[in-house]
Amino acid sequence: DKIHLIRDGTYKADFIIEKGKTHKTLYRTPYIQAELEITGKKVFFGMNEKGCCVMLQYIITSNGEPLNENKLTINAKY
Repeated sequence: DKIHLIRDGTYKADFIIEKGKTHKTLYRTPYIQAELEITGKKVFFGMNEKGCCVMLQYIITSNGEPLNENKLTINAKY
């Protein structure tokens, strides 16, 4: 129940999202670098002969202060 999410480009992030656990990461932009905590609330990955689905729900905090809660769903069909 763990997903490693990497964002590259101008805004870089390297998140480990694991249900019920908190992981620290650095978020980098051209202007700032911030240490964030990512707490996983929901992690799901499913796959069958028609495609796959990834569902994530996580909370981002900084210095113990909640910044936002995110939900991400990716459906891929083949």
